[in-house]
Amino acid sequence: MNSNTQATQTTGDDLNHLTRHAKTLISATADMAEAKIDKACNQLTGMLDHGKEMYVSACQQAFKGTHAADVAVHKHVYQTIAISVGVGALIGYLCATRHACNCD
Repeated sequence: MNSNTQATQTTGDDLNHLTRHAKTLISATADMAEAKIDKACNQLTGMLDHGKEMYVSACQQAFKGTHAADVAVHKHVYQTIAISVGVGALIGYLCATRHACNCD
């Protein structure tokens, strides 16, 4: 399992944990008749639902982006290699120049 998958899983677990605690809080205060508590519970429920929708949407968008990048790399293999070598050479040159300047 790579770090992105672990981070996504951890975020999902945290969101589920938060949802369980919020629902427990809502259940515990459900019998209270005060309008402010009722309004706060409704707002919290709405925000949790919206947060879940945003999380699912972000995961779907991330998957689409990684899939598109994968297709582009497979479609343009030689261009990808050339760009990677060019960027690596540029970074190596900049690091070497910076290191040479720091030796004085």
